[in-house]
Amino acid sequence: MDQKKDKAFQMSEKTYMNTLSQGIKQLAEQGFTNNFEVTENGFLKMEDSDVKIAPEETVIVEVKRYEGSSNPSDMSVLYGVVTESGEKGILIDSFGSKNSENITTFLQKTDRAV
Repeated sequence: MDQKKDKAFQMSEKTYMNTLSQGIKQLAEQGFTNNFEVTENGFLKMEDSDVKIAPEETVIVEVKRYEGSSNPSDMSVLYGVVTESGEKGILIDSFGSKNSENITTFLQKTDRAV
């Protein structure tokens, strides 16, 4: 993980697709098949697994932002994440004032390829 860390975590690249489900499908076709979540302690965790991964052991390789078609304030962000062990998966967060503080803190500590 030798990419420079983006401590400010500013979305430098945005990819827009029609729907979140289309973005999830597109990433799954590229091998991003794990569903990740961030624990209260700030670790990345695969769904149905007890393995916890430190933010420093991950790279964000995709960032896609979505707005709800019926409600523009219904926004989300889809992240494509790769771990040092080679696991590829997705992490979803709300965008804007409704975002998760745990995810925001985690992302500030990750490496970013985008």
